Amino acid sequence: SGETNYKQRSIDRARSNGEIY
Repeated sequence: SGETNYKQRSIDRARSNGEIY
């Protein structure tokens, strides 16, 4: 489903911004 993909994108975006959730 798209949930995992969305989460992965969020993590990747956060990493790009230097933020870690």
